[in-house]
Amino acid sequence: MKNTYSTLIIACSMLLLSACGPKISGKDEQSFKTSRAKMEKKLDANEKENLEKAFRLIAVKAMKEKWNSPEKYKGKSFDEISMEMIDGKSYSAIISFAEDFLAADRDEKIIKKTSRD
Repeated sequence: MKNTYSTLIIACSMLLLSACGPKISGKDEQSFKTSRAKMEKKLDANEKENLEKAFRLIAVKAMKEKWNSPEKYKGKSFDEISMEMIDGKSYSAIISFAEDFLAADRDEKIIKKTSRD
């Protein structure tokens, strides 16, 4: 029982510490570039690569959103939509957001594929 509480306290502490890290600003292009550079200073090479992959997935999500809901995003570029999606997010939140999109997209494709068969 003691071990469970210790594990829970450690997990909560790690979550709080990771939430305190740098966040991406999606207000405008310059704010994005500045906040990205600040975030990347604290990342190792593997994390930087994962962040870049996440940004690319988020751009794909923005394209998909605009395709599926053109009236909602009328007059907005893919970059603007992407920056709205990541505004205020930390590294771990951006990675999770991209992973969630990838999983949902995969599930959607599986459903479409199995419903056709």
